[in-house]
Amino acid sequence: MSEAEWLEALRYVASDAWEMPGVPRLDEKRFVGRAAEIEALTAWLLDKRPSVEPVGIIRGVGGVGKTMLAIRVVRQRAVGAHYRGHVFWVDVTREGERGGLRRLAWEAGGERAAQADDHRHIVREALRAKGGRVLLVLDGVGEGIDLDRWADLLPPAGRLLVTTRSAGLAGSRVDSQTWRLTGLASQAAHALLTRDVAVDVSEEDLAWVIDVVGGLPLALHIGNHIGVWESGLSGFVSDLRTHLLDTLHVKARKERSVRVTFELSYRRLDEEGRTLFRALGVCLPRFDVGEVAAVLGISEGNVRHRLRQLMQVGLVESPGGGVYEMHSLVHRYALEQSLTDEHLAVWRERFAAYYLGVAQEAAKDEDLEALSERLAQIAQGILYASEGKHDEMLEAYAHWVGPYLSVSDGATFEAYWEGATEEEDRLDGLLRAARSRLKLGQAGDALRLASKVREGNARGRAWLKATLIEGEALLALGRLGDAAARVGQEGLWEQLAQLDAGDDLLFQAWKLSEQVRASGEGLASEERAAEARARWEAGQASPERARLQVMRATPLSNDTGEAIRALEARLALAEDLDEVGLWLADALRRGSLLVQAGEIAQAEMALQAVEAREQTVVVNERFRPWMALLRARVAGAMGRDDEAEQAYEAAVEGLAAVFGQTIFWETVQGGETAVEAWRRALQKDDVFRYVEPVSEMYPLFAQLGQDLPDEDEDEDEDE
Repeated sequence: MSEAEWLEALRYVASDAWEMPGVPRLDEKRFVGRAAEIEALTAWLLDKRPSVEPVGIIRGVGGVGKTMLAIRVVRQRAVGAHYRGHVFWVDVTREGERGGLRRLAWEAGGERAAQADDHRHIVREALRAKGGRVLLVLDGVGEGIDLDRWADLLPPAGRLLVTTRSAGLAGSRVDSQTWRLTGLASQAAHALLTRDVAVDVSEEDLAWVIDVVGGLPLALHIGNHIGVWESGLSGFVSDLRTHLLDTLHVKARKERSVRVTFELSYRRLDEEGRTLFRALGVCLPRFDVGEVAAVLGISEGNVRHRLRQLMQVGLVESPGGGVYEMHSLVHRYALEQSLTDEHLAVWRERFAAYYLGVAQEAAKDEDLEALSERLAQIAQGILYASEGKHDEMLEAYAHWVGPYLSVSDGATFEAYWEGATEEEDRLDGLLRAARSRLKLGQAGDALRLASKVREGNARGRAWLKATLIEGEALLALGRLGDAAARVGQEGLWEQLAQLDAGDDLLFQAWKLSEQVRASGEGLASEERAAEARARWEAGQASPERARLQVMRATPLSNDTGEAIRALEARLALAEDLDEVGLWLADALRRGSLLVQAGEIAQAEMALQAVEAREQTVVVNERFRPWMALLRARVAGAMGRDDEAEQAYEAAVEGLAAVFGQTIFWETVQGGETAVEAWRRALQKDDVFRYVEPVSEMYPLFAQLGQDLPDEDEDEDEDE
């Protein structure tokens, strides 16, 4: 630097006016075009009129440049001066909503946020104390985040800027000022693709590349890096044509074409580079050299050497300070590659061990800020330790960071209780984890956890709970004989007979016996089960509510007509008792069964009844994906495929995390439409039977910080 530049830099760093916590730096070489969007966003941010909408949304598919546009606008000196440096950035994609709120509490409220339970109150108080002008950016917002709750944190003159792929955000602010980003215009796309590279292909070839990737900056950026790597674009263009013809046929979707650029870039790495790329799938999208060196078991210098190759082909970026990062879509591709690597288990164990050391050092020094900064990685380390059954490591994690993780990062729910030091706490926690897994349809995990408790010399209620969960899990796994054996377990009914009337374990035992009997297995304990149910009912304060619970616990008939009639009886009683959640769960399943029975007109009336109920009561967000799914099934059955496709896309946002790729995240290949893929997928299971348990466990999803799949499935606006 010259002396003048150095003095200017010092003034910049020292000035409160330019403090922008967490706002990423922008590589100016990667940003082209968007002049109209920059002008409009800047005008909105600087508009002082009180009537201006305080929430702005940048929406677009993955890789279109939403984050980069936000950085470019926010980092303007005029914006920094207007907000007096009170600009805050929350990376929702990386940290989740709760993690981002916690970090914001640290940045805005200081150390008093360390042990606080109500981070929202701290943030609101701190931001409103800034004097009015505050800019808060939420980057990578997904389905289910309520913008109203975030906007309410701001002072009256504040602004909330949101980037998102989702069209299903919650709250009244979702219709706020919105900028819909599509691919770059031809001239800007051309400039990005050909930057610093010898153009050895025709203009027609360049136009074809830009069209096939939809002008998405991420794909063009990677293509440009390949061109610089190979001193020309001809190899990239040729491989892109060949690969698309081989895998996507003539109906290739643009986002699939973007994914192809990742594959073409990965192919150009040497074996060491490919190994490093796969190992990065074990890490989080933002990582440092030390953790990668620990995962691979090599020196940091060797890691830096390999990273240079990944940076040259556009798969990794470095914002500086020894930190590296990957775009979320590229990271998802790295994760997929890692799953087939023979070293995956070792890499995950090393990651867990490395961050156990980080957690220990931070906890020993009582460095709560350092702990907060690495909490996401520490939670990931605990998850790997749990999956690998590394009990000693889990116990150490629980000792050092258990108190922080138990209240803030529930992704470690099961792992934390695995390492609990008090036997009673450990058993209770494991049983809660088992019950949660069972409700989420993860019967194998539930069986493993419950068996660990029962075989660990559990006594009393812990033994009863474990035995009943085992029976339910075995039944869900189709092991009917083993489930019946659990119902007839020696000592089970004798211990149940000692419980007080009204105890819920009596009801659970009867319910399990009914499920086993409905499966066709013989049951020698029917009389004892009936006695248990009678004793449970005798202890209930409301006979009507008890009757509804019994009706809902009785398995539905395999005959569709009888099942519909049983649901209608349950609906009537739920209506009388004003049980909105139970009514919705049964109404949604009834509508699905009507579609299955070919009663499409009645199914549409059932859907209208659900939608009418949505208008008259506050419907919890957890039901909306199911409502969208029923809407899609009805529309599909009536031949309204466009409407069905839109509804399926809305439903997949909320259900994919629960059921995974098997049912709700089908890859559309060979020109198959989303509607066709979903019709095929839905034949695998009656997914509506999960409405109640999944809706009940919805708060747990939020607690676990369980991200929805973020591989973009949206079409461009013009498709």
